[in-house]
Amino acid sequence: MWSDAEDDFFDDFADTGAAAGDAQGDVGSTFSSQKSASQRSFAGKDLRANEFQDTQRRDRIVVNYNNDTGESVEPSNEFEKMLLRDGIEVRSDENYKRYMYIGDITSDLLVAKLDKNMNVRRYRDDLLSAFEEALQQRNNFVTSCGVQESIFRVLILCHSSQAKAFDLLMNQLQNLQKEGQSNLNLSHLCIAQIRFINRIYDSRALFCSIFEREIEQWIPEIRNSLISSIPEVLTDVSVQLEAVQELQSLLLRDVKTDPTGCKLAVISALSLLNSDAETTKKSLSSFDVELLPSLIELLLRRLDTSSKNAFADLLCQFSSNLQIDKLRLSRRGKPRRTLDDIVGEVFDKLSQFVVLGGDTRWKEVNRFLRTMGPTGKGVLDVASQESMIAPESDTPHTLGLFDVMLSITLLSLRTCPLNVATSIKQRFVQSQDNIECLYRLFSDALKFKQFCERNVNPIISVAQQCLWSAKPEAQKLGAKLFKELVLALPKRREVGHWNIFSIAFSLF
Repeated sequence: MWSDAEDDFFDDFADTGAAAGDAQGDVGSTFSSQKSASQRSFAGKDLRANEFQDTQRRDRIVVNYNNDTGESVEPSNEFEKMLLRDGIEVRSDENYKRYMYIGDITSDLLVAKLDKNMNVRRYRDDLLSAFEEALQQRNNFVTSCGVQESIFRVLILCHSSQAKAFDLLMNQLQNLQKEGQSNLNLSHLCIAQIRFINRIYDSRALFCSIFEREIEQWIPEIRNSLISSIPEVLTDVSVQLEAVQELQSLLLRDVKTDPTGCKLAVISALSLLNSDAETTKKSLSSFDVELLPSLIELLLRRLDTSSKNAFADLLCQFSSNLQIDKLRLSRRGKPRRTLDDIVGEVFDKLSQFVVLGGDTRWKEVNRFLRTMGPTGKGVLDVASQESMIAPESDTPHTLGLFDVMLSITLLSLRTCPLNVATSIKQRFVQSQDNIECLYRLFSDALKFKQFCERNVNPIISVAQQCLWSAKPEAQKLGAKLFKELVLALPKRREVGHWNIFSIAFSLF
């Protein structure tokens, strides 16, 4: 367990404006198992929180600073003495609980005051040294209300002390995460200080404080939360480019605990960091294909379902940019999964997303299917990184391998509406030209064994529809599909070669 004293560094200041107040915190150098939830009253009424077993914040009473009845106590260390000289005094309430009181100034004014004082190098060095020593001692630093400010954050917001205070915060976080789940809440409180920094003076110093530590070895909850917060503290574009490279290298490391969660956090951070076109292109070209299902899942989670045709537009982007036939496994180390498994999971996630979305999602699928233009002589190249504009769902696009595999996957679903199934089949039957290109797309799709074995019946259904057509080109495509299916299926399949032959010959 962690003591109340450890929480004191992150407790809130009394931002003594018109409606500010004071808070009380428990005192003690021993570890405490008592846990409570804190509340705040801007009306000046006393609110005591009930005891909970899942939180580790102290009871707090909020009053107007003019009515503060706390008694001043002697500073217990050099840091408290220096703060006292700047008008921040340690007080004790009627229950002998200590807290820090900043008087009748706001926390912003306190930041400006400390920053001005730290222009004197000796004062700055002494203050930060005393603060670091106090952190090691884990003495009491209870502060009063104001839901945004804390001692750590005040020092981080000061220009003169931001880099050092941030590094001390990362040290605290590194030590706390080593203690495991018992200090999980306090670790999250550390990260909260990072997320609310509204002024960044030296992104490179913060960058070094983060990436000089082996964060991939941290416990998953803290590691993933820290990685997700990186775009919020690295505001310099050149530093963001370096952060992109570091995160890319993190994707390739062997993370022992919760590797998927770590990769998702990295992907989330990469999506928010700026990088030039060349760096982005290099990132995609070196992207580990094993992360593709996680990336697809992340995009689906972030999809704005309230926006009309958002899913149809996303499918258009997949169709244009996701070249299934050019996916290759990384040669670094032994691959955990086959390419066949990865591609199968990609379409599983897409089909699951459609099924869970109900009729609305199926309407967007139908809208996407109507945008598929004539089959081209090849699959579209990956869209250049200079153009990140999402294609409109009404704009026709060339039929590619992704479209064929998605269509067949949707046909295999029991919930596939009749109008969608008809639209898919008619798209293949009524193809006006490039039958050879369409045949090659099906041939490439059937090379994925898992996809082939899962979707025998819908492929047979498309082949039958083509053979029933009056168009010679469609009949030729149907015959070739039966041939490819026979060659692609293993002999152990329940739907064996002879069954496929019998279905095909019955049509003639």
